[in-house]
Amino acid sequence: MSALAISFTLAIFGQQPTAADPAKLLADPIVDGSYGFSIRPPKDWQIVRRRLPERRGVTLLQMVQQLSPAETEEIILKQTATTRAIPMDEMLKGVAAALELEFSSVQVESQQVQQIAGKSGGLLSATFLREGGKKIRLEAIIEVRPQSYLVLIYNGPARVRSTSEPLFNLVLGSLQLLTDAFTEEQMKLALTAGQDWLASLRPDRLTGSLVPGQFLQFELNGKVIGGVAVWQTEKSWEGRPGVEIRERGWTFDDNGQARRLQNNMFVSKDLRHERWKSSVTTLLPAVGDRPAYLDVALEEGLRAEDVLLTNQTYQLNQPAAENPAIHLPPTYIPRALIRLLPLIIADREKQRMLAFVTFDHSRAGLITRVIELKGKAQPPDGVTSGMVYLIDDREGLSASPSHLYVDNAGRTLLVKAGDLTMRPTTEKQLEATFGPRIEKAEKQMNELERAYAESEKRFGRQRQP
Repeated sequence: MSALAISFTLAIFGQQPTAADPAKLLADPIVDGSYGFSIRPPKDWQIVRRRLPERRGVTLLQMVQQLSPAETEEIILKQTATTRAIPMDEMLKGVAAALELEFSSVQVESQQVQQIAGKSGGLLSATFLREGGKKIRLEAIIEVRPQSYLVLIYNGPARVRSTSEPLFNLVLGSLQLLTDAFTEEQMKLALTAGQDWLASLRPDRLTGSLVPGQFLQFELNGKVIGGVAVWQTEKSWEGRPGVEIRERGWTFDDNGQARRLQNNMFVSKDLRHERWKSSVTTLLPAVGDRPAYLDVALEEGLRAEDVLLTNQTYQLNQPAAENPAIHLPPTYIPRALIRLLPLIIADREKQRMLAFVTFDHSRAGLITRVIELKGKAQPPDGVTSGMVYLIDDREGLSASPSHLYVDNAGRTLLVKAGDLTMRPTTEKQLEATFGPRIEKAEKQMNELERAYAESEKRFGRQRQP
């Protein structure tokens, strides 16, 4: 269930918020526990988190702003490495030389060695000609550890430099390197322990402790903003017995936005087959001359044996983007099984660490999840009696954990994920608090979906010969 907290935190906020920042031009932080960084992108820019492998590293994040139909500016965050130790001034000279080979009329304006995010770093700025126009390149290099670097790059037209350069510096200033909670050796041991646990899991254990219905309310900084209903049932799919989990939730913002959260997951008892379909539909109310509209995120996955197929779309009525098939490692854990883990884990009093890999749609690839079984714990606020156990769930070595408090049977007592709190409630209470708002939001969503469908039909007829 701590995975539930993480998935709904991402759905509601994009990422867990961190301390307040006066830079109003930046959006909430993007946190990557696998590569150990937090960074704030420019507000309202398009964000692409899909990882793109390169010869000596990987592109981790792309931030793109469309300036005109034919012109964009972008900020890219990369991870790279060198085969030997190179002084930072030589790194900057190498970047300048590469630019001069790639583009024409390159003018390197500055190369400066300085600390960035508390680490050895360097800054470079240059202009060059490309596609008939003058462009600007801003590049920051941060040596995260010996021979391993994060590189932040801005590319855009020189004509917007007066605004783009200060914005790039704000984004760079927001970069934080996260402290590892444990060592890489501990991670390796945890992955081995997780793999052993998966191999030892009996099919009857999977279905022995299901919770047929639970209702949780969401609280953001102490204010109730919504809730979710969760059902866990035995079910067969294509003749394979297993477990289905269904989640239905809503959240409501002070600015009038409403979000509908829907999640269906299935995993077979032998853990060799699974499927999921998750959607978040956001109703954005009319503001001024802008009419109300919908944002929709849809993510799907299908696993057969050791092959996982996935897709996602983040625009209404747009075809899904198909990801390359992934051949899964033995450390892979099915999505539904993470939800069930607190219920089926044995010896909750025993403190230990399990790690697995899971699929993340925003990065179109596998990430590492670490489950720390902390044993008995003091009852958190609002929990007054009974035995309490604490389970921490985090991404990678360095992300902040979500804290899951469970009872002796593994049922959720409280979840803390950043500023978001989830606690048990009743269907009656959720209906009393949010029933009229849900009914109103659903009516508006249905009307907008019908309008979009009619618009598509008219457009289709116009295109017919």
